[in-house]
Amino acid sequence: MLANVYFLAILSGMFLIPIVLAWLKRSWLGMLIIGIAMAPITSFFGQYPIFTWALFLPLIPLTLMIFLLVQKIRKKRGTTDDPIHTASDRNHQEHP
Repeated sequence: MLANVYFLAILSGMFLIPIVLAWLKRSWLGMLIIGIAMAPITSFFGQYPIFTWALFLPLIPLTLMIFLLVQKIRKKRGTTDDPIHTASDRNHQEHP
């Protein structure tokens, strides 16, 4: 059983590095690929009673993928998170 713990630690390290790299690159496609690649491995480990939480691990990169995709769409449209000042309002403001 201890070998399974070591194997899970190695796999989490294998997926942690690509998740960090995809986050730094702001790549939603990279997060999607990582989430899909994690699914079969975590479903295998999720069969053990100790690792039932492993089934939810692919949700981490998929949630980050949704966040990055929404952020990219907002950036393309020119909208911001600030509801008071929109991009069209900023164009009409006077600059000192």
